[in-house]
Amino acid sequence: MKLQSELISQFNRRKIKCLIINAMGVIGVIIALIAILFAQDQVELITQVSQQLTQSPVGSVITAIKSLF
Repeated sequence: MKLQSELISQFNRRKIKCLIINAMGVIGVIIALIAILFAQDQVELITQVSQQLTQSPVGSVITAIKSLF
């Protein structure tokens, strides 16, 4: 009987560990999705700023410098 209860408690501990690992994985995926969404917003912002810069006189200087590299 003692062996059976020990096996059950070990099984429960493993189950809890698996649940914790799975939860960490889900949280990681959610964080990655949030980061991707944030990065997309940043890319849109950067493209808007770069378009505005290339239309200004400073932009032509920046474009010339970029062409050197």
